[in-house]
Amino acid sequence: QKNAVSDIEDLKAELETVRLEMANAAMDLHLKRQASAPALAVKAEELIRPLALNGLGLKFNIEPDKNASGDVELDGKVCRVDDRGADKVVLLARTNRGESWNSVSEVASGGEKSRIYLGLSVLEAETGITPLLLFDEIDAGLGMDNAVPVARLLHRLSRRGQVLCITHLPTVAAVGDNHLKVHKAVSEGRTTVSVEPLVGTRRVDELARLLGGESGGGNNREAQVAYARQLLDEGAASA
Repeated sequence: QKNAVSDIEDLKAELETVRLEMANAAMDLHLKRQASAPALAVKAEELIRPLALNGLGLKFNIEPDKNASGDVELDGKVCRVDDRGADKVVLLARTNRGESWNSVSEVASGGEKSRIYLGLSVLEAETGITPLLLFDEIDAGLGMDNAVPVARLLHRLSRRGQVLCITHLPTVAAVGDNHLKVHKAVSEGRTTVSVEPLVGTRRVDELARLLGGESGGGNNREAQVAYARQLLDEGAASA
């Protein structure tokens, strides 16, 4: 019985040692986040503003993730801790100068969120290998010219990992290493989806269609095809 009590006391002491180590690690991470967050926000702003977000401001709000049943104490507050530390990190944004700061989820539109995510993904990719990333109509609401910086940043990101992008803009589609066209059709009461890889003239024709070539005729169609080839050439040159 005496040995059992001793074992329990040893286990409690070991658990307390581990808890203190975890608390120290969480505090160290907390301080590093607070120190690096302002510079990271500025770097993200510089990267994202050219994506038709000229007035964008970003900043990180970093606070202890308070939880009465937590395992560690941070800045005098009992906090929950997991593999990401004991912080609650919120990205705040203002999309135009003079506006109030709010979380990105509250203030940004769908397209703005996607472009902010794109910029942050590029910064993250510079620190290591990125996973598969999917962007669904990240260029929504943008004209062809405004989408050019988005296309360039997507291409930059693709040098670090696999990127899939759903788009209806030829300036974005032209920079992809591969171009897939998705067809949706209804047959015998059922909807089917097929995917067609586009190469050679088929890709040129699709880019011309996105440019509005099918609705034009004569010289206009020729101009659209010529511009489609130009976009492909420029995309290849940036690879």
